[in-house]
Amino acid sequence: MAKILLALALAVPVLALPGCSSQEKICEPGEVAVRTAEGGGYCENPGPDDPICPSGDILLKLPDGRTGCIPNVYEDNDNYSTKLSPTT
Repeated sequence: MAKILLALALAVPVLALPGCSSQEKICEPGEVAVRTAEGGGYCENPGPDDPICPSGDILLKLPDGRTGCIPNVYEDNDNYSTKLSPTT
């Protein structure tokens, strides 16, 4: 029992380090992020005509018809439309 407590005591500070935490994803890899006119959003499977984004990015579809690849990293109060890069 003492070894388990010692292992937990040593592991907790390592898990608490900021650099060790994983970043939350907007959608699952390979999915498409869709924003609604009301300000919400959801994730869906890509359609047959949707462009493929580079690894680590996801396709973002905006209500005004614009689309583009953005990093698949969720950040509070982020305006993802400013991160759009052109798609081909």
